[in-house]
Amino acid sequence: MYDEIIKEQNVIAWNNDVNYFAIWGTEGGNNWIWSKQEEDKEFKIQVFISDQFDTYKKIKDEIVLLFSQLKCSLVDEEKIEQKFGCRRNLFFMDTNKYNIRKAEQEKVNDLVRKPSANTHIDTVNNQRGNFVIGDAIDSTLNIDNSVKEIYKLIEQRGGEDKAELRIILSEAKVVAEEIKTTGYIALKESFGKNLSNHLSKHGWFYGAILTYLGAVVIWVHSKS
Repeated sequence: MYDEIIKEQNVIAWNNDVNYFAIWGTEGGNNWIWSKQEEDKEFKIQVFISDQFDTYKKIKDEIVLLFSQLKCSLVDEEKIEQKFGCRRNLFFMDTNKYNIRKAEQEKVNDLVRKPSANTHIDTVNNQRGNFVIGDAIDSTLNIDNSVKEIYKLIEQRGGEDKAELRIILSEAKVVAEEIKTTGYIALKESFGKNLSNHLSKHGWFYGAILTYLGAVVIWVHSKS
């Protein structure tokens, strides 16, 4: 799929008189399109236009159309501050994959929206994600090891967001301890929002945290 994306973006760049670079971070001229594949069926595109916003919008619309034809959706648009011109990062994901993650996000949001902010463990299921804790969660040691694995993933894949991801993981550990102590999930609204903010950019982290909390729920439930 990525080879096709490169080819078609070259066409878009040519038609709009801008440079296209498949190697992220390559600069040339006053206008460019960068692209890279971050994960399976997840892509990051940067468009930088030094003059008119209308030119950016035209290129963006053409890129969105390209990805829609490849069954991928625009899931986020990140503005990069510039002294002049328009610079944006566009995040795309396989549409089916995105719909699954949106459903997972709604489950988290449902927990946060509850007036009491408490949800009994019987109502929570383990969430889907790319992070695997193990075949069986039968001890707190396995759960603690899963936290160490998430820390390793943050170092490997967190990029410029490492510090923020570490903070969210620390908050998740607090939630996990509350589950172990009370048998209930008490999610702070800020935690749910901070985690959801990384759904598109760091889907691997989002899945890992939900899997970790789900594992704690399963472990507590197995002891009851």
